[in-house]
Parts: sequence; C-alpha cells; structure tokens
Amino acid sequence: MGFRISSYTLIKSVSLAHITAAYLLLYRPQVLAEQNIVVILGESMQVPATSAFSKPTEITALASIFMAFLGVSDLIAASLPERSCLEYWSNVLPFRLFMLFAGTGFIYLTRGDDTTTSTLRALKGDSNPLDLVKNSFVFTFMFLETLHWFWVFVAMKEDRREWMVREATAQLREEEEKKFRM
Repeated sequence: MGFRISSYTLIKSVSLAHITAAYLLLYRPQVLAEQNIVVILGESMQVPATSAFSKPTEITALASIFMAFLGVSDLIAASLPERSCLEYWSNVLPFRLFMLFAGTGFIYLTRGDDTTTSTLRALKGDSNPLDLVKNSFVFTFMFLETLHWFWVFVAMKEDRREWMVREATAQLREEEEKKFRM
C-alpha cells in the first residue's frame, strides 16, 4: 500500500496552519502577503497583488479572529471519536470544497482589473465590493485550501473504507463467537 498520511493528521496540520496564520495576520500580515508562493502564484495567474496587508488593520484583525476560530474548531472536530469524526467530515468536506472551488474560480475568471483601480472604484461606490477580494493573497489562500481539503477528502474516503472493513470484521467475529458459545 505504501506511505499514506491519515486524513486526521492532514486536518490537524491545516488547523495548526490556520492558527499560525491567525497570529501572523494579527501581528505581521506583510509576512504572509510577501511569501514567494503568493507572489509567484499571483503573477502566474495574472491576479493583481494587494497592499492591504502591509500593516495590521481592523480587517486583518477580523481575518485573524476568523482564522483562529476555524483552526480551533477544526482541531476540536478532528479530535472526535473516529465514527463521529468520519460522519462530521463526510458532511462538511463536500460543502467546504465547493465553496473554496467556487471562490477560487470566481477570482480567477473575473481577475481583469488592476487592484488599485478596482479598490478606488469600490471605495467610490462605482463597482462591486467583491472586486476587493480579487487579489493574489486571497487567491493563493483559497487555491491552497482547495488543494489541501481535496487531499483530505481523498484520504477521508480511504479512512472510511478502512473503518468499515474493521467494523465488519469485528461484527463477524462477534457473530462467530456467539455461534461457538451456543
């Protein structure tokens, strides 16, 4: 079968990454905005860069709260007993993947304007406020989240199959023991 990372390990790792990102968004958002992957992915997909993360603001503080909440709640959900965890994530993952894929696709397909002009138009009220999310930072975050959660989804399918095999084997063993005792 080879080396495989459990879906629970993947969920816990992304939860810790969210908590780390929450800290960085609160104290040093420019560290995240200036990462090589943000710059390279933004340039290669022709998504404009943003200057909104050059210093901590109210928006980065709010994003930090959301990231911390997401990280802690996912960490708690990944620590549930195996059956509950499988049921929870089997229901949450498809919706989360759909929303991330839709957001990433929206940013990529509607990326036409420069950030400065779209920001000025949005502040004047001449454009759609969604123009403010069309930047390399948000695109990179959503793209990497989509990749990671798809990996979790695939690993979760295999974990669910292994769990079902274990449960079926245990049930057969119990039935055989009951027959043997009679």
